[in-house]
Amino acid sequence: MKNSKRNQISHYSIPLLFAVGLSICSINSAGAEVTFVPVTRDVDGQTLLVHAGRISLQLDSLEGARRLAGQYSAKFVHFRRTSEHMGITCGYFQLDAPARTAAELTELVRKLGAERGVRYAGYDHQIHLADRTVPNDPDYGELWGMEKIEAPAGWDIHTDAGDVVVMVLDTGIDYTHPDLAGNMWVNPDETPGDGIDNDDNGWIDDIHGIAPGADVPGDPMDTFGHGSHCSGTVGAVGDEGVGIPGVCWQVQLMACNIFAAGAGSMTSSVPHCMEYAMAMKEAGHNLVVTSNSWYGYPSDPNVEAAFQAAGEMGMVHVCCAGNLSQDNDDPETAVYPAALELESIVTVISSDPDDQKSDFSNFGKTSCDLAAPGSDVYSTTPGGYEEKSGTSMATPHVSGALALLASKLGTDDIPDLKERLLDSVDPVAGLTDYCVSGGRLNLRQLLEAAGDADSDADGDTDADSDTDADGDTDSDADGDTDTDSDADSDSDADGDSDGDADTDSDADGDADADSDSDSDSDSDSDGDSDSDADGDNDDDDAGDDTSGGCGCGTIGSAPLGNIRQLFVPLM
Repeated sequence: MKNSKRNQISHYSIPLLFAVGLSICSINSAGAEVTFVPVTRDVDGQTLLVHAGRISLQLDSLEGARRLAGQYSAKFVHFRRTSEHMGITCGYFQLDAPARTAAELTELVRKLGAERGVRYAGYDHQIHLADRTVPNDPDYGELWGMEKIEAPAGWDIHTDAGDVVVMVLDTGIDYTHPDLAGNMWVNPDETPGDGIDNDDNGWIDDIHGIAPGADVPGDPMDTFGHGSHCSGTVGAVGDEGVGIPGVCWQVQLMACNIFAAGAGSMTSSVPHCMEYAMAMKEAGHNLVVTSNSWYGYPSDPNVEAAFQAAGEMGMVHVCCAGNLSQDNDDPETAVYPAALELESIVTVISSDPDDQKSDFSNFGKTSCDLAAPGSDVYSTTPGGYEEKSGTSMATPHVSGALALLASKLGTDDIPDLKERLLDSVDPVAGLTDYCVSGGRLNLRQLLEAAGDADSDADGDTDADSDTDADGDTDSDADGDTDTDSDADSDSDADGDSDGDADTDSDADGDADADSDSDSDSDSDSDGDSDSDADGDNDDDDAGDDTSGGCGCGTIGSAPLGNIRQLFVPLM
């Protein structure tokens, strides 16, 4: 039966494609430059890359093919055995001069298709391997969420955000976990274990981040397991044959343990983390994303100010919507930082395997941005792996996606990153009334839309990821990113990075256990932030008690109490 139609091939018209755009791109393969133009199919809107220098052909005769080749300044490449089998002449034209635009190539295809003796003229379009980019991590099959967001197709495009730092504000990270250790951010200016504040930033031995309020403030080891779970979704090392992959196979995970040593978290811990993040960004670390799987209410102005300041430095804050099945559009039930009206905040609700809002998830038609998988998510925990559910689990999917996007574009332009994120979601009927975009994260669409996009007007992807008129990422009025800043990123009235305005070092050179924001961390006329009456975030302060927590279950072996404690890690 297969051969019964060998001589019934009819004269084909141009394939169902139409040309779009005027740009071309060049790809080097084995040393040879190949030029492609984008062409969009009119049947499904999918964009293909087609070869600008080749026209695929089927003709009545080899003589006719050679005649037309001379007429169109081309070489005919003949598929001789195929032609003999089919009883027609099959091959393609290799043009002496590739088409300059998609429209020009389309017109050439049309003209050839109308020539006498031509049965078919069409594009030589790019093909892809039939399998997807699925890592060899043995537990990948447990990650239904990665399939739902089309991560494998996204990974065909980009897997490596190793040039991007993501700060995870949570219960810390198990930086010794075999699936996380390789992607931990490392402070290059600190010497591990020497008990000295080598980089003079007020934090001793802050190798992987900090833990404000902890007995050892420079050690952000995970105290409960929640932070490691979220971090695994952002960036467990991918394709190395261990455990699972994160959304980013390579990324730099910076830890800030705001629930250190089991203490009820204080609002002051959060600005400490943001101060640290800003200091490290000023010091040259490409910190673009903060991941926040926690909430509190009411809103704290210092927390809002810290988020705003970090956002203006080029950090996007991905925040969970909350697990109370409440409307964040309602000021009476809204949780923070999710409901803060800041351009730099992306708020994530949780979706289930059926693309419905998870029954526990908060929502908000105007205050929540998009959904991501959050029910029964499998990820890393200290000593192993576990399944957890919550908007906490949805949030790091988006954090990882934004890190990949920022890496691909080479930018920290927050409005641009956020717009691209929301424009690329999968619209889902079950989510229409629950978030701004009415859709769920789609990694493939996010990265496909990024293409080879440039991050500035001159068309180049600049290493400095410029965000202002002169093209530089400025941190002060003169437009320069000063390298002599103390990396303490103060919050005093003069706005300078002064040595007295961050986590202080006392006379003996050690970082004080109170990890204050300046010499006394006060929220008074000098413009600095306090957390208690004397201005210190001391270990003996009443606000550092261990009686608080949340009503959303247990983290590790620690029971959690009243849900109206200030900040709650979400499971």
